[in-house]
Amino acid sequence: MRFTRAWDNWGLAPDGWGSHVVMLWRDWEPSAGRYNTAGLERMLAARRRPCYVQIAFSLADRMARAPVDYTPRCHRRSLALQVGGKRGEVPDYGDPGWRRAYERAVAALAQACRGRPLVAGYWHAAGWNQETTAAAMVDGADWPAALRERLPMQAYLGFLEAGTLAALAAWEGHPVYLPAAPSPGGPWGVRARDLIARLLEQGARYMMCGLQPDNATATGIGERLGLGMTDIAGRAAGIGFEEGPLRDRSVMELYWMLLRARHWRADFVNLYAGTGSAGRAAEAIPLLPPEGSRWIVFRDAEHPPAVYTAADGKRYGYSGEPGCWGSGLALAGPLADGTRLHFRPEAMGSARWTLAAQAPVTLDAPGLPGGEHLAEVWYAGGGRCKLPVTVEDGRFKLPPGRYHRVVVAG
Repeated sequence: MRFTRAWDNWGLAPDGWGSHVVMLWRDWEPSAGRYNTAGLERMLAARRRPCYVQIAFSLADRMARAPVDYTPRCHRRSLALQVGGKRGEVPDYGDPGWRRAYERAVAALAQACRGRPLVAGYWHAAGWNQETTAAAMVDGADWPAALRERLPMQAYLGFLEAGTLAALAAWEGHPVYLPAAPSPGGPWGVRARDLIARLLEQGARYMMCGLQPDNATATGIGERLGLGMTDIAGRAAGIGFEEGPLRDRSVMELYWMLLRARHWRADFVNLYAGTGSAGRAAEAIPLLPPEGSRWIVFRDAEHPPAVYTAADGKRYGYSGEPGCWGSGLALAGPLADGTRLHFRPEAMGSARWTLAAQAPVTLDAPGLPGGEHLAEVWYAGGGRCKLPVTVEDGRFKLPPGRYHRVVVAG
């Protein structure tokens, strides 16, 4: 799992990290059909690390507190919006000329990056609801609602589908991620959700935005109109994680976020300097289970798995995340009497989710060779130790105790 620094156009990421390199569309294409390859060269030359490149065209202006369209003037077909006396603009995603120009710009960037081993992937910003913060809620102003009045659903979904398929074709050989892939599930419900699922099956990769330290629900990325998205995320060939909007994260809050990403076997996690996470990562990363180890974090599911039936009769998985995070280890059967999983939402340390075991706990470790192993045990109080365990028939037992995490090498 790689770590990347968000908006790292000048190569400020720590050693060993990747960079998220963003070009505004108007800067990438200053005039029709002329692309700023020199600017791209300068940004890529500023680093000797894997880069995830992106064209951004619709962002929330921090000063105006409104969405701004960064389409080059020669291609601009903006939809003017007004909310609470503020004015903003968003591209007209339904305009055929705008769409063709955008697809050409994406293909030109792919061509410029071809043969560069340090270009690790492309983030295909779909531009509606926080993919590039096109029309996000800003200071309570509901820009998405204003946009829905001007832009038919089918026009946006058509852009999303055609644009993503064009990006997959242009970037053949590089993974294409959909930033904020779940977001279209909110404004327009299951039709956008179905489309995201189809695009994943076509080869797009899923990118979870709004990564929280431990979600209020067990759905994996929160709820979108009551629809959990983890069931379609599981169809993706790869997953990226991008940090959510919270600021001033503690080291242990970051630890819980990164555990989620490790559980989902994320390709990378993108962290923001403004939240303090990029700086605190040096403290949090060593707390994670080692790559390739078998591990489990004892964590209950706040909500049981369920099925949601939409108005069109389609059935969707809700929740779908395991009751315990882990890779290669799992609770074996029902918990013994007197053993309970506890959640303390106010805690950020190892006592946030714990297993209080008054009897031995049996863990599945399929494929782990039989015999003696050393398990690294993290206790609810924050201590840790090496504990010898005996694996028989792919299982081993832990003695009674209050556990946070167990890791077994190999």
